[in-house]
Amino acid sequence: MARTKAELHIGFLGRVQVLMAIGTALAVAAFYLVIYQPQSREGRELAARIISQQKELAAETATAQNLPMVEAQVKSLNDHLAGLKRVPVQPDIGDFIRDINRLSQEASLTKLDVQPGAARQSAIYDERPVKLTFQGDFVGVFQFLQGIEGLQRLTRVQSVKLHGVTGKAGQVAAEVTVCIYYHDT
Repeated sequence: MARTKAELHIGFLGRVQVLMAIGTALAVAAFYLVIYQPQSREGRELAARIISQQKELAAETATAQNLPMVEAQVKSLNDHLAGLKRVPVQPDIGDFIRDINRLSQEASLTKLDVQPGAARQSAIYDERPVKLTFQGDFVGVFQFLQGIEGLQRLTRVQSVKLHGVTGKAGQVAAEVTVCIYYHDT
C-alpha cells in the first residue's frame, strides 16, 4: 500500500519531533553536566569554606577577648618575678662575702670567719656551701640570720649550731652553713 503525501509528511514531522526531543534532552544533559553541576559543586565548596572561616573567626575572637585577662596575668607574674631572689650566673663569692661582712657589722658580730666549700651541682642550680663562724649576742645573731634571708640572691641556711661563750653572759658562738646558688653556664 502506498503512502500518501500527507502520511509521509506526518511521518517526517514525527521523526523531526523525536529528533528535536532527543536534541533538547542532550542539550539539557550537556548543560547539567558542563555548567550546572560544576558551579553547584563550587558553590558547596565555597559555602563549606565560609562556614570553616566563620568558626575560625569566632574562635580567634574568643581568644582576643581573653587578651586583657592574659595581659593582667602576665603583669602579675612579672611583678611576682621581680620580687623573687636572683640566681647569678657565676658563684659571685666575693659579693656574697661583702654582704656577709656588712650584715655582721650591722649586727655587731665578732670573730667572723668565712670558709667557702666546694661547689656541687644539683638538678636545677649549682650550689656552694659557705661555712660562717662568729660570735655575738643572741639578738645580733638573729638579726644576722634575718639579714642573710633578706639578701637579693638565692640562699639557704643549711645548718645552725649555737652554744654559749664561756665567761661571757648573753654571748653565743655560732657556726652557720649557708648554701649559695648560681647557674654555671
